[in-house]
This record gives sequence, C-alpha cells and structure tokens, in this order.
Amino acid sequence: MIEISASNLDFEVSGYISLPELTRANRNYITILINGRYIKNFLLNRAILDGYGSKLMVGRFPIAVIAIQIDPYLADVNVHPTKQEVRISKERELMVLISQAIAASLKEQDLIPDALENLAKSTINRANKSEQTSLPLKENRLYYDKERNDFFVRPQVSESNLPFEENATFDQQHTDTDMLASRAVSVKFAARQTPSYDQLDHPELDQSSLERALDKLDGEETSTFPELEYFGQMHGTYLFAQGNGGLYIIDQHAAQERVKYEYYREKIGDVDDSQQQLLVPYIFEFPADDMLRLKQRMNLLEEVGVFLDEYGSNQFILREYPIWMKEEEIESGIYEMCDMLLLTKEVSIKKYRAELAIMMSCKRSIKANHSLDNDSARDLIFQLSQCDNPYNCPHGRPVLVNFTKSDMEKMFRRIQENHTSLRELGKY
Repeated sequence: MIEISASNLDFEVSGYISLPELTRANRNYITILINGRYIKNFLLNRAILDGYGSKLMVGRFPIAVIAIQIDPYLADVNVHPTKQEVRISKERELMVLISQAIAASLKEQDLIPDALENLAKSTINRANKSEQTSLPLKENRLYYDKERNDFFVRPQVSESNLPFEENATFDQQHTDTDMLASRAVSVKFAARQTPSYDQLDHPELDQSSLERALDKLDGEETSTFPELEYFGQMHGTYLFAQGNGGLYIIDQHAAQERVKYEYYREKIGDVDDSQQQLLVPYIFEFPADDMLRLKQRMNLLEEVGVFLDEYGSNQFILREYPIWMKEEEIESGIYEMCDMLLLTKEVSIKKYRAELAIMMSCKRSIKANHSLDNDSARDLIFQLSQCDNPYNCPHGRPVLVNFTKSDMEKMFRRIQENHTSLRELGKY
C-alpha cells in the first residue's frame, strides 16, 4: 500500500492506496472517512479513480482507505438517516485535492510489474478457483425455529457428531481466519486541532481553474523509464530488452497504443484552426435517423476540428480536415468518430475527446504476429520512453513486465546453499 497526504486551507487528506496491479472487481474496497465517520460518496470515489488515470484496467478498482479532515461547517451529515451520505461544500476542490494526492504518490513508484510475482499470483488464483468449484454439494440440514426467528443446524448433524477429520478442517479454517484477522493492518491518522470555519481564509477558485486542474491529471507523469537495450522479438508480438533492472518484455501493440494515445490526446485536446484542404472532397452517407442525431451533436465534431456540411438529403461533405489527422485515415476515421457519437447516449466534449483518442490509438497500432525490424523496434522503445505514462496502455493493461536478476536465479534454482569450502574461506 502507498501512503498519500495532501492539504489545503479547507481540507486535509491522508490514507493508503494500492498499486495499480492490486485491484478488485468492485468499489467495495474503497473506504472514505470524513472526520472519522464512514461515508459513501460517488464523486469522491470518482476522484480516486481519476487519480489513477489510465493505470487501472477497465472494470477494475483499487483498494483505498482515505481519511478526510474537514471543518464541520463544510459538511452536512443530515442528508440520509444512516448518516453515511454527506453533502460537502467546495466538493470539487476536494475532488481535485484527492486526485492530485494519488497521482503524486503514484508518480514516485516503480510501476513496472514484477513478472514472476504476477505469475505466482495468477497460478494461486487459478488453483483456488479450481479447488472451490470441485467442492461437493451437501444436503441442506437447516431448520427454522419460529419462536427464535432464526435458522439452526439440525441436532443429529451437530458439530459433535462430525468425523474427526472434518472437525480438524473446521478448526484449522477458524485458526487461519483468526491469524489473518490478527495480521490486519490498522491504519491510524494523527489527530489535529481543526480551526473553526471563520478562522480560515477562503480564496476564490473559479470554475475554469478547477477544469484546468482536473485536465492536468491526464498528464500522468511517472517515474523515470529505465534505459533499455533491445535484442529480440518473439512471435511477432513481444519485444525483449535488457537493462540494469534485468530482462524486460514489452507488448508491442500496447506500447504503440500508448504512444499513439498520448499523441491523439494532445492533438485532439488542443485543436487549433489549422485545416488542410482536400482536392477531392469526401462524401459520407448515413440513414435518415442517424443524420438527425449527428446534426444534434455536430458541435462535438467541430470541437475536435472536423467540420461536416450537409450535402443532399442523407449525406455530409468534408472539404477540409484537421492537420493532426493523416490523409489516409480520413474516411475510416470520420466514420468511426460518427459511430461513437451514434452509439453513446450522453457524452460531454471531455469524455468524447478521451474516448476518441483511445479508439483511434487502438485501431491504428500494430497488432500481434507483426514482425518488426531492429530499427523499428528500437524506435518504438524510444518513443515509449518519452511517454508521460509508459507503463500502461489506455485500457490499463501493462505495457511491459520485468524479470529481475534475482527472479531469473530463482527460476533456475541458482539461489541455494553456499558450497564454499573452509579452505576457500581462509579458515585454515
């Protein structure tokens, strides 16, 4: 777990978060405390995920314990009878503070997964799943007591009548559970004297400043990328390189996807008025209902530099295209951008730009079983090293994994007892 800490005039945030490789399938492992009270808040959960950026895989959520100290005047706990939902003043400022604290802590970490450790985890998970599915079904031996209003085990199959081996397993399970409970990490936060709301200065922060601060989180600056020496490729899919940290295996599709994603994210997010004229315009035809929906969302296309004019009953014409788009990608790219608008019910310009960058980078990256020559492979690794976040593709998958020298020695059983003789040690 990684410690985080941040504060401003109104809030003090502290806690622990997991590395991007340690995730769960739902948000149940995210805990938020305000002045020591457990609360539920969708926007603060969203801020935690925003702090990770694209380092998390799709559909995965981190483990986090976040404690927030706040002046009581800024929090209204009388929103829900359970007191678990809180209305917070200056909520957007708190979201930015949490996201920036998480991004700053992750920046200091080495985010290249250890290949041997991940392999061991996946092997254990598969073994556990196999063991769970092989358990035999047992007859339901519960009965319902109306007087006590509860379920009980039938007397004839009580614990004292079970075979010795089953009792032993039951005891062992409880012992293991007790041991795990005794090892649980206790997170304590230092108490502080909270000044009253009137004693604090509250500078004005306009909406545009908040938006710029949130946009900066997409930069995802991380730790220094290792210096790598390329030496081979396997199955036209994985690149092999070595460095001071050992052996590195790079997924070439994920690597180029990250490179192209950051290119499109920058160009689409900062569109200027520069356009390239087409000698022969492109005509795009759509069904009547799709034409109507596209007209309603045409402003989103214009925000990324694409200007379509009506041409006929069910057609659009494109006479110029943005300079960030390659000419050979125009026809397929425009159709893909329109399809994204048609398939999405509600979309903002920020979300549209992000999803568009992900879609275009994925479709235009090299695929598996595509051999690269040495120069192309080295150039791809160099471009990856220049990325803000070279460790994950836009979908959160790892771009590269690392086998340290120690990992290799463990796999080949080179780590064992020292057989040096006493004479060699100079004992006699």
